[in-house]
Amino acid sequence: MASDVDLGVRHKPVHEKAVGTAHKMLVIGTEKGSLIGIGLDSNQKLYELPNNSAVNVCRFVDEYSVVFGQQSGEIQLIDVRYSDKVVKCWQTSGSPVLSLLAFRHKQRNGFFAGRADGSTVYHYLDSDSETFQLSGPDFEAIYDVATDGTHVFTACRDHCIRKYDLNVITNS
Repeated sequence: MASDVDLGVRHKPVHEKAVGTAHKMLVIGTEKGSLIGIGLDSNQKLYELPNNSAVNVCRFVDEYSVVFGQQSGEIQLIDVRYSDKVVKCWQTSGSPVLSLLAFRHKQRNGFFAGRADGSTVYHYLDSDSETFQLSGPDFEAIYDVATDGTHVFTACRDHCIRKYDLNVITNS
């Protein structure tokens, strides 16, 4: 994490098991609807952003941006340098967001969002309306979205793992 992000101040000596915690932040979503940032080196709560719905999943999409999906279906974006306000909000469905995958498409940052209704949609960070959707299951929850750099995979409640070729996706 860059030096322009306040990660708190260490008040205790480094524990022998604390390896690689310097300049790192942990972001946690809670069932009560809070998004919490914790400085790993300082072991301090850096911020708590309250929301009206449970935070099911959160993910860094670049050095400063965290996107999080809620039980209400809303997806929000914050900048951890100014974590007291939401930068952008997407409400394209009322279906709960269960998984997120940061992904760069056509030289633009964005993310895939997997939902409880079986949809997997890509959202660009710099657009409110420009998206594309992967084909997939009908009304079966998407529990995870992953990539190996060549393919995107979705894990679904119907016990299927679907594989999408990124060359086909990125050329469309």
